[in-house]
Amino acid sequence: MIRLVEAGDGAWKELCRNSAFGCRILTAAGCYPSAPFAAFWLQSDETGTPCAAVSRLEGEGTVCCGALPVQQRQELAAFVQSLGLRSVLAPAGILPQEQVQSSGAVLQLAQTAARREIPAQEPPSARELFALFSRCRGSGFDFSADAAAYVDLSHRLRHGFCRAVGIRGQDGTLCSAAMTVAESETEAVAGGVCTLPERRGSGLASAAVRSLCAALQNDGKKIFLLAGRELIPFYSRLGFLCCGEWEQCAPQIPTALF
Repeated sequence: MIRLVEAGDGAWKELCRNSAFGCRILTAAGCYPSAPFAAFWLQSDETGTPCAAVSRLEGEGTVCCGALPVQQRQELAAFVQSLGLRSVLAPAGILPQEQVQSSGAVLQLAQTAARREIPAQEPPSARELFALFSRCRGSGFDFSADAAAYVDLSHRLRHGFCRAVGIRGQDGTLCSAAMTVAESETEAVAGGVCTLPERRGSGLASAAVRSLCAALQNDGKKIFLLAGRELIPFYSRLGFLCCGEWEQCAPQIPTALF
């Protein structure tokens, strides 16, 4: 059974803990608790135990779940199909494989990863981040450089649902950044890691990620990251370990769900 999550319903929060996907869903719910373009659902098994959560934010969806029996996977896939989403992010193997457009690894920062103190700099503004991301688009860095993306970024920064660390040049220009794209009470999902093309290869991105992770560790948060497979060596050097896989799908009406 899949039902709409009402405001104040805490049944799904435990399901979403300790998960990069769950962190994204809880953050979206915190950011936009009553927005008309956001909605959240909970799937339960035959005993009434929550087994999956789904979010819709504008035309983007996220699924959080563990391994599901075939019947529940089929129910979940059919429900996601009905939402008419542009794309859906989910753990690997949950949604129809013929619809997968991209995939990669779910990484988690090891608790034993050494913390490095990085000199604090002024946090970058939404305007600075947006300008940096726009210049870094391409070569594996995807970013929707439109008004809706800017409004969402600004909203999350202002209300504490994400944070950013920047590395600046001598003239104060933002050269590199790392941020959280989602933060719940106990988890965070890092992302938005990029460096100006002319400054790459100088360790700025590594410094930004280490600084961000140090701040999150000090807050006692588990740190996740969704990376393309080509970036696993980079993040492994920073202390991240593979803990799963993700897939991004474009829902269609297939001839067969599986």
